[in-house]
Amino acid sequence: MHDSVEEMICREIWYSEEYNINLAKDSIVIDIGLNIGMASLFFANKEYVKKVYAFEPDKRVYEKAIHNISLNEKIRDKIETFNVACANTDKQETYLIDSRESAGIFQRNNVLNSKCGEIEVTCVDAARVLGDIIDQHYGYEKILIKCDCEGAEYEIFYRLEEAGYFDKINAFVMEWHDGRRSEIEKIFERNNFAYIISENRRGIFGLCYAVKI
Repeated sequence: MHDSVEEMICREIWYSEEYNINLAKDSIVIDIGLNIGMASLFFANKEYVKKVYAFEPDKRVYEKAIHNISLNEKIRDKIETFNVACANTDKQETYLIDSRESAGIFQRNNVLNSKCGEIEVTCVDAARVLGDIIDQHYGYEKILIKCDCEGAEYEIFYRLEEAGYFDKINAFVMEWHDGRRSEIEKIFERNNFAYIISENRRGIFGLCYAVKI
């Protein structure tokens, strides 16, 4: 069956190369929003990326990612996956899914759509789980965070900032959502990142690239 979301993801990552940020030194990537695995595979295919840690809370999408990763024998061992959501604390939450599409998960307060289904999601404290990964590699490899998590980026970023981890992260490539561009700008400005940010015509979401200066 033709799937417009999966086609869009592949086009954005492999054709438009929206995540093509290079740190030019040995690096690790934390992929917040694994989805069907395309971004993790894109990064793992780069020689300078030594390890990818990828997080996806939706079990049905996670299983597609695992399958896609398994097909890439040369790089699949570079990717470690987790079937959980990153958040500001350990918790269980109800998320919404669009049953008409094979990819995409949203917090309840971000979607009002009677056609959405519900799933229970295990959320983990970003400062604890991502912090452990960052601490493990800090000083040895550059640390890049790729983030596309449909609005959950704010609680994740505030939690990482609160715990002091923005001082250890070298770069971000991300989508921001919910019309909250100014919050992303302020976070990066407070933590001494240079950034390039864009938005769609309605100003609801966009891309951002940020590098520590």
